[in-house]
Amino acid sequence: MKKVTVFIAVFPMLFFSCGKGIVSPSKLLEKYYGYLKKNDIESANTLWHDSFECGYKLVDWHFAPPLTDQVSLYASYERNVTVVRENENVALMKLDLISGEGDTLRLDYCAKKISDRWKLVNSPEIECANWDSVLIGDIVVRHSPTYSYSKLFYSSLAALYGKAKILLGYEDGKKRQVFLVPSQAGVSFLSYSFKLIPSRSFSACGIVFSKYTLESRHRDMININARLAARELIHVVAFDIFGHDGYSVPLLREGLATYFCGTDGIPTEVCMSQAINMVDSIPSLSELLDLDVFYSHRNLYYGAAATFIDFLVNKYGWDKLKEIYKRSSSIEDFKISIESISSLDSLDVMWKNYIRGLHVEIPKTWRGMTDFEI
Repeated sequence: MKKVTVFIAVFPMLFFSCGKGIVSPSKLLEKYYGYLKKNDIESANTLWHDSFECGYKLVDWHFAPPLTDQVSLYASYERNVTVVRENENVALMKLDLISGEGDTLRLDYCAKKISDRWKLVNSPEIECANWDSVLIGDIVVRHSPTYSYSKLFYSSLAALYGKAKILLGYEDGKKRQVFLVPSQAGVSFLSYSFKLIPSRSFSACGIVFSKYTLESRHRDMININARLAARELIHVVAFDIFGHDGYSVPLLREGLATYFCGTDGIPTEVCMSQAINMVDSIPSLSELLDLDVFYSHRNLYYGAAATFIDFLVNKYGWDKLKEIYKRSSSIEDFKISIESISSLDSLDVMWKNYIRGLHVEIPKTWRGMTDFEI
């Protein structure tokens, strides 16, 4: 068994004498990883407080949905816990996981005292506790009271989400939460991302974090913000309909989201037009199933994936697309499901010919642009 070293900040005596059952935040986190190491997921889950009612276990967003092999692997690493911020009711901790090879992964954890006991909580429960909420249909938009947003943003978000639900035949009225943050750093902090990102979704929990750019000269900025949030909601809907969000097959996952909402706020038509103009630079379908290849040219290949969705819908219909998506929880399953149409090589030829004959109308606010960085 590896030695566990815990670095603990100086605690006021209050934490050790407030009443029966009180433990320090760092000990709570150690207890949590002790359960994970024994693969006792049920006990590990009892240490979390789920105010967002994700209804999916583990509630821990580091593993949402939980990947059992990853959980077991992380729990086997040596752990260093540092409490970096704390008061009577709230604590923020940094956890360093150190592998046998000496590699270090840093994760953030929050704890909150609930009913006189410490519980692990997700970051927004602390950071967004006093945020305003706006209900748009079945979308709950949460944002800091420091900012306000236009009615056009809300109507655009509802329209994009509503269109996707109609075409996908999705009628569930579950409430989805969208947290609007004025910076990529804010999105990354709240969603535990290791890099700066404009948006992120937790499909199993129905929660989205999205950047809202407050100041920009771009004439389409309000819709750009709406597309950023709406595209993440597509992943949430996909998870509900298909039992997974297509994470293992980004050709479908990112293709569906881009088909409805573009990518990084850029409209679908612009993304697809790039693929049309550079069709000879798009790898084969089999190559695009390699995640390293697919994500190596994000803007072009996301647009190409959107044309693939468009191709399947126009040639085989929505029902067939949904059947393929549902059966494609892995790359191997995708290959098997696609054989109901044609071989992968033959389908690739048909798809590329479809792209060459495709025409899309670029929105007026985007015509003549060559730099699509937002």
